[in-house]
Amino acid sequence: MDRLQQWRLDFVGVAACVAKTLRLQAGLAIEIPDRIICVGSYREGDFASDLFIAKGLAKPDAWSVLEQSPRLRASAVPSILTFAVMPPRRQGLALQPGMLSLAECSAIRCGKLEVDLQPLTSQRVTPHPASDAPAWLTVTEAGEMLLDVVSGLDLPRARGRVSAAASDRKFRTNGDKGRNRRIDLHSFNTWLMQQRQRELDHFDQNDW
Repeated sequence: MDRLQQWRLDFVGVAACVAKTLRLQAGLAIEIPDRIICVGSYREGDFASDLFIAKGLAKPDAWSVLEQSPRLRASAVPSILTFAVMPPRRQGLALQPGMLSLAECSAIRCGKLEVDLQPLTSQRVTPHPASDAPAWLTVTEAGEMLLDVVSGLDLPRARGRVSAAASDRKFRTNGDKGRNRRIDLHSFNTWLMQQRQRELDHFDQNDW
């Protein structure tokens, strides 16, 4: 029993495994350390959602932690996979994401993880009111998001790549340059998805 107590679940590892299984677009982004991770954009038919994995939702601070997540607040259709325990929905809150227990929607068959998100498509989702407001990123924030998607970069190089893409109008900005430049989160996420796909294609070609 003492040996069993040495084991601890790798939260980021689970999120990465789910993202790979679902072939999600965009990349992992730690929203609240050891509590919330954004795993990417999920689409099935006409249903599209930003998918998050959260733990510790049985704790009293669960809903306040959820509302502290910038990407969760900005998402028009947020969905959350929980670690087994589903928190009761609270009336009167501005944010009501779709929720599904990872323990109920996943299984390991023939040594591979399978995840079925079909139950999410029928859930009613109420995004945070701020989701309709423009969400702007600094070049540094955008660079940090790129680090989660593309390997072999450090922050200065990631910022340089973001700045070059902004100058080439790969995504929408506020039109300023230098320190005053701001990047639209939604159009940047589209570009980020493309960078992630290029990274996945590179790994596939090299049998990684």
